[in-house]
Amino acid sequence: TSNNRNHSMLYITKINSILYNGIVETIDRTQYPTYWINQASRLLVRQFEEALRPHGFGMAYLPVIHELTDGPKTQSELLQQIPVSQPTLTALLNRMERDGVIIRQAKPGDKRASLIHLTEQAANRLPTANAAMVEVAERAMNGFTESQQSQLMELLKTVCGNLTAQNTESS
Repeated sequence: TSNNRNHSMLYITKINSILYNGIVETIDRTQYPTYWINQASRLLVRQFEEALRPHGFGMAYLPVIHELTDGPKTQSELLQQIPVSQPTLTALLNRMERDGVIIRQAKPGDKRASLIHLTEQAANRLPTANAAMVEVAERAMNGFTESQQSQLMELLKTVCGNLTAQNTESS
């Protein structure tokens, strides 16, 4: 995924170059809010990954863990709640099972399905993993007033809404 991010930045750099009278003028991408949104996102993901690693979790595990905190679910039920493809979820669940985060048990009355449970060890590690993530989030917001944090959240929600609306219109 790091390689994909590097390729994305390369393409963004190329897009930021404008051909003008046969001369390529490079735009300073640091002058755009989207550059800083991308930088902040990359740094946050890296910091969250580092905070979760000692607890046996990764960022990709979080949507599944969130769904399973309410109790066991089938893979079909997880697919309805988590926006990933079936092969992606299968690979993720295989990694989580290998890492001792989940276990699969036969679903009573349905030989084709299995129920996916958080392991007791994973459930026991969740509070300290959550605390580590809160610490990262607080460090990221260091120096912001509550008002500034609220304003930032509203602005980022608008960005997300704009991009979601654009995707919906493009489809």
